[in-house]
Amino acid sequence: MERYALFDWDGTLREGYTLFEWIGFLRERGEILSARVLKRHDRLVADYREGRISHDVLARESCQNYEEGIRGTRVERYEALRSEYHRYDRTRQLAFAPVLFRWLKDRGIRPIVITGAPVDMIGAYFGEYGIGEAYGHRLELRDGRLTGNALENCGFHKERKVRELAERFGCPPLLAAGDSDSDLPLLLAAKTALVVGGRAETLARVPGGRSIPRGIEGETLIQNLENWIGECEAI
Repeated sequence: MERYALFDWDGTLREGYTLFEWIGFLRERGEILSARVLKRHDRLVADYREGRISHDVLARESCQNYEEGIRGTRVERYEALRSEYHRYDRTRQLAFAPVLFRWLKDRGIRPIVITGAPVDMIGAYFGEYGIGEAYGHRLELRDGRLTGNALENCGFHKERKVRELAERFGCPPLLAAGDSDSDLPLLLAAKTALVVGGRAETLARVPGGRSIPRGIEGETLIQNLENWIGECEAI
């Protein structure tokens, strides 16, 4: 039976929000996104910070606004900008991430990402991290352009994808990592659950959940994982 591990992306394996930082990059470059789309994005962020909308509303409407803004963009231009942005994105990866994914590969554990982050940005790490599957905010391409339609956004239905994977693999995930309540479907399904950043409200809802500092060294994390997974397998 193949073993697998589930991961959120933003806040779990990297600092910050990929979509927002990508939008910021496009703003600085003066590329693709119109002034109207950027103004609406700024208003959504301000409304969230001032408590007028929830995090779920911020996430959903920000994605919809971005989809509208990206509509009609040629794939060649999009890919060139994405490649340039990736050099910055690498600096946002948490230091333990490469070590963790090497350990997963050595142990024969299949890493799967379930997130609301843009899958196109995560794809740059597939080879390096050995990520076999990633489910997130995925855009439609047609006739060489982005249509502005989302084919899926698993950030809004993580529990469904977790169930599908459990049925496919015939077992729960050996390991899961997340940083917020939106990741509870992953964390509650796993034998070993890591709450990155140690958010108290999330930890309280995950029996046996382990708090992981964002700045933890990779080797220290692996030592802890070996012990925690060993305890679970001994039960």
